[in-house]
Amino acid sequence: GVEKALAVVDRWHYGQAAEDLSLFVWREKIIPTLGVILIDLQQMRTDGKIMGYQGSDFGAISNFPVGASAKILNVTRHQE
Repeated sequence: GVEKALAVVDRWHYGQAAEDLSLFVWREKIIPTLGVILIDLQQMRTDGKIMGYQGSDFGAISNFPVGASAKILNVTRHQE
């Protein structure tokens, strides 16, 4: 896609709403967007939105839902 070979680290935030409920928010610079994902590990699904500009037209907004089913692939435990 249009972001192939880009290695940009964008700003992100993470918060724990409940034991199995997390919120992940990120911003992208190259294609100016804001994404918000709610990760529900009790229901094993995600829900969210991505909002940004439609291509290079900064006068037109793109706003669409995103979501998926979830599956835990790994659990990493860190020593105190």
